[in-house]
Amino acid sequence: MLHELLFALSGYTGDVFVRVPVDPSVPSKTFAMAADFPLVHATEREALNRLAHLGWIYHALASFIEAVQQRDPTAGYAVYMQAYASSLAHVLYEYQALLADLETRLIQEQEHTGPVSKRAVSLALLTSTLGRWELTLPALLRVTEKAKQLDRHQEKLLDLLTDQVRTGIPEVHDATTRILHQLHHVFYRQIMAWIVYGQLPTQNDHRFFIIRDKTTANGNATNTNSTNTAWTSQYKLAADRLPKHFPLPLAESIFYIGKVVATTQEELPVELKDAHLRQLANVFQTTSQHTSWDQQRVLIEKTVRSIRQSITTWLSTRVFQQEQYQLPRFFESFRDLFLVGDGDLAVQWLQDLERIDAAAVSATMTVDNDTMLKKRPQKQEESTNAEENDEFWPHAAREWGALLVKAAATAHDDDDRMMDRLDMLLVRDSYVFEVTPGFSPFSDLLDTSVPCHLVYKLAWPMDLFLSPKDIQQYSYLWSFLIALKKVQQALAHAFVDKDRLSVSLASPAQGSTTQNDAFSAHDERAERLIWRLRSWMLFWVDTLWSHLQADVVTSHYDTLLQVCQEATVDIDKLRQAHTQYLSDLMQGCLLSSEDATHAVLALFQSCMAFRRWLQQHTQHQWHPHKRKRHGSNTKKESTAAKIVQSWVEPTAPPPPWLNQLLEMEESFIAQSRHLFDLLLQQPQPIKNSGFLDRLLTRLDYNNWYSDTRLTRVLQE
Repeated sequence: MLHELLFALSGYTGDVFVRVPVDPSVPSKTFAMAADFPLVHATEREALNRLAHLGWIYHALASFIEAVQQRDPTAGYAVYMQAYASSLAHVLYEYQALLADLETRLIQEQEHTGPVSKRAVSLALLTSTLGRWELTLPALLRVTEKAKQLDRHQEKLLDLLTDQVRTGIPEVHDATTRILHQLHHVFYRQIMAWIVYGQLPTQNDHRFFIIRDKTTANGNATNTNSTNTAWTSQYKLAADRLPKHFPLPLAESIFYIGKVVATTQEELPVELKDAHLRQLANVFQTTSQHTSWDQQRVLIEKTVRSIRQSITTWLSTRVFQQEQYQLPRFFESFRDLFLVGDGDLAVQWLQDLERIDAAAVSATMTVDNDTMLKKRPQKQEESTNAEENDEFWPHAAREWGALLVKAAATAHDDDDRMMDRLDMLLVRDSYVFEVTPGFSPFSDLLDTSVPCHLVYKLAWPMDLFLSPKDIQQYSYLWSFLIALKKVQQALAHAFVDKDRLSVSLASPAQGSTTQNDAFSAHDERAERLIWRLRSWMLFWVDTLWSHLQADVVTSHYDTLLQVCQEATVDIDKLRQAHTQYLSDLMQGCLLSSEDATHAVLALFQSCMAFRRWLQQHTQHQWHPHKRKRHGSNTKKESTAAKIVQSWVEPTAPPPPWLNQLLEMEESFIAQSRHLFDLLLQQPQPIKNSGFLDRLLTRLDYNNWYSDTRLTRVLQE
């Protein structure tokens, strides 16, 4: 009986103790004494069955360990599950050793009591000897059953064991603590490999909280909406894989250190790696199963903080101090190109673009080495041939890039900035134009059929903290600011080409002096309306342009440069500062408010509509230096009869073009008033980022909007 019991406790069945249920096709639930076994009291049978159940639990745990250790590598290595199974096996070694010792004592009859002829082993002795495991094995089985459910999320084993450690049963606490310590050992080794060498575990299912982005690693991440950079495209922090007890700031610091090591093109010095390795090894060796997690966390945080400081110092002194990698140089380029800070360059590019666009309206262009002739589409909405656009747009984007290079070469003939711009545009080929239909509503203001926008091709080290989403925001800001510059130039040069109402030349029949005078009066009124509307439009556009460049862009740009010029450049800190910088620019340029964006766009469209109206209805007589009156060059004589006749005879009705001019004026006044009211109603964060109090003060010059003066002027 004793040998059969020891056999059952070791996880095997026989003739006395059998599996329940007996049917082998049904999973067993326990080991128990055979129902037909005679001469056993019910109380003894219950006690023996309780001991046999321990054998069944041991068998279930041993089967789980064997299944994990013999898992097919192609199905996944499951490093945390392997560690759990290994540490569980170490705990069960003590149970196996206890059974072996008990069997030895039973063979030697060390535990037998009673008369020599009837010496026997007390059932109470066996129960008390195995009492510890009656508490431990069921708890381990429950934990293991839960662990099986985490096979696809094995990193959650750390959370599971952490919860099980919090128990009032010392035996269960000791066993689960030992298993948790082994899992932490694997976890710490992964951290050490990442911090020192920037390497992830080779297993595909390592379930470390730092992962590799497979899409970008395969070169498939081309979406400009992505927030990926070289700093984030190859590696990501999977916060859902973090143990609950592991602080996120600590994980972010670990992530930062490994990313610097893994993504920088310059190899980290060997002596620095060795120093980091020694620091981490000392910390992880001192963290034993008898050390509380709070104590371990304090030691790890202190070490990681020290390593991060040394990494940041090395990055600042060895990388960003090199001339070709100095951050202010890159941000100055963004300031001049994306944010149109280089006004001469922007004006030159717009003029060249307008010239080639005007020249190509009715012309044809050669495509594919003169094998096909394709007519240039007039407007984006008018072009319905998708194949034609696919062939023409890439060529036009390259043409825009060539114009930008030409403008950079001619805008600063005697300026060192020219060489820097040419280095960015030609040598590095960093700035290019991309075609994205519907990217920005301001693109149509360029009067072109090509929906192009400026982009920057990310390269090291800028891709450490800049993402495609950041470049997309820069491109959107560029489309807005270059459109604003286009409107400003269009209004400023409104009288360069055609300046006199052409319809006014269609005067009435010769000889009608009164009608000629009437039309001359309409011309004089139109002249006043044109100059007044143009001055209002220019006032708005010039005020908005100077405000955005002098107050919004410059102020936030100076704040960003302060971070770049610190002694040690922390990439995470720089990334946060740059993200805030772009957010402030979007708010300051009123692009974060949909209503304000639509209002500004409508204002720009009205200005460009006015410019087109002038181009269609004017000739060389509205220019301030070329004004001429209709009729003869001699001075008209006004007599009393003629004056009275002009009062009596009906005045000629105003021509249609004059009504159009009045409608444009009324529309612009309404739009500007609406935009002014929207600016007043903007949330405080947008007002702060955009310094709207200054803009509103300038726009309300001489109480133009706050007083009734605008109404009086319109009534005159």
